[in-house]
Amino acid sequence: MKYIQKIMVKLHFIKQIAVFKKNKEVLDYIEGLGKNVKVKCHEISFKLIKDYENFKAVTSACKMGIEQNYYHSFVLDENNNVIDFTENVVMKKEDYYMFQGVQYKDYLKNENHKNFII
Repeated sequence: MKYIQKIMVKLHFIKQIAVFKKNKEVLDYIEGLGKNVKVKCHEISFKLIKDYENFKAVTSACKMGIEQNYYHSFVLDENNNVIDFTENVVMKKEDYYMFQGVQYKDYLKNENHKNFII
């Protein structure tokens, strides 16, 4: 007999617009992506590390369902919070890693950085 464990977790987050409301350039860039924002995680991450010196771009293997993984990029700010425009959230790194099932991470310095794990 298989048992299913139900885990209830309260995640705290804010929408990224609250963090970037004073940076019209970033918000205009995101708005200009339209529906493509969901598939432009790498490009958005590189844009943010260009604009914010203390941010780090991260590409990671994340869980999708039970048996699949996908590669996803997001940004860590100077307080170690995750900023993910594709999910429209800013949250604590630990919560985000649990929520997304982050398994492997690699810090990227710029869009020419060759350390993508594929």
